[in-house]
Parts: sequence; C-alpha cells; structure tokens
Amino acid sequence: MRNVETNYANTDFDLRSLKAFEALNSELSAACCVLHYAETQDGTWWASYEADRLNDSAPNDIRSFIEVIDGLSDTAKKQMAETSPQPNIGTDDERDRMALSGPALAHFPIDLHIS
Repeated sequence: MRNVETNYANTDFDLRSLKAFEALNSELSAACCVLHYAETQDGTWWASYEADRLNDSAPNDIRSFIEVIDGLSDTAKKQMAETSPQPNIGTDDERDRMALSGPALAHFPIDLHIS
C-alpha cells in the first residue's frame, strides 16, 4: 500500500451501459451535477455525475450518492442494474487520482483517510 499526502477535491460517479438510461439520468440529474451523458463512439453510453452538494470529504460524498441511489424509482433502479458504476475520488494532484469501483455502492471495501 502506498501512502499519499494530498487534499480531497471531489467524488465523481461514472456509469457505463450498453444502452441509454434516460430515466436514471433524469433522476440523477435532479440530485447531482451532471458532467456529461452521451453515447460514445463504440455505441456504449457513458455518464458522469458529481456530488455537488457536498465536496467536503469522500465518505460524505459517497454517502450522498448512496442516498440518491436508494431513493431512485423502480425504473431507474432497473436501469442502474444494467450499468457498470464507478465512483472516482479526485484529489488536488491528478497524479494521485484514485478510482474505487464495484457493482454494489453500499459496500466500499476501503477505509478512506483523505484530508
């Protein structure tokens, strides 16, 4: 394990899917800052959202995303199940950017200690 001294910048939540996810995007857009939502050149869909309500710590921003996801409609949750989610924790030094990934956002298998 590598120790890095850095400051927290923000947490983005990226989604990739083989098909469009309009309902999910609409509901996430109402609760988060949408950085982009578009079809890529290879035909997959990619979206990125930022926890613009907080941006004070990774654990708080991740909790914020989890609360938003827990409150999604059944249609949006079905679309979420068809995506590959990846939260990205940004620091003030992009060389030290870390990515957390996993299908279940309710269980992050790391202990975050970012100031």
